[in-house]
Amino acid sequence: MYKKFIFLLTIIFFLNNVYSQNDSSLQIKSALVKVITFKNKDTVSKYDKEMYRKCQSWELSLNDAYKIFSIVKPVSSEEKGGLYNWLPCYFQTKVLYKECFYTMEINAASFIVLYNKKSTLYFGCSSVECQNFFVLSGGNSSGD
Repeated sequence: MYKKFIFLLTIIFFLNNVYSQNDSSLQIKSALVKVITFKNKDTVSKYDKEMYRKCQSWELSLNDAYKIFSIVKPVSSEEKGGLYNWLPCYFQTKVLYKECFYTMEINAASFIVLYNKKSTLYFGCSSVECQNFFVLSGGNSSGD
């Protein structure tokens, strides 16, 4: 009887963990790959050199990616363009989101883009929680 009870608890715990991980409908399918696409870092402005330095030291783990995705909010392409800056540094990976495969780019300027041949989805991160994960904060029309 005791073994059956422990077995049932184990199954309930396992199912609860599986449900929690799939709650956001995101499954990361490949490693995070860091991309930095600054042109010639020696001929850019002082601000760009500072951003290049920050981008070089910017790191995310798979756990960070899941945490970020749990706090981002969907935004329209207009909101993304108006409320979020863009930085030429991001992490890229393949994901399964709501039963579709996408390429996911987590930009250092507080937003995520999921895209495939059929659609593009935008997510912005403007809460205080986001500041720990990004180089620039976003979500306001005045920029940083």
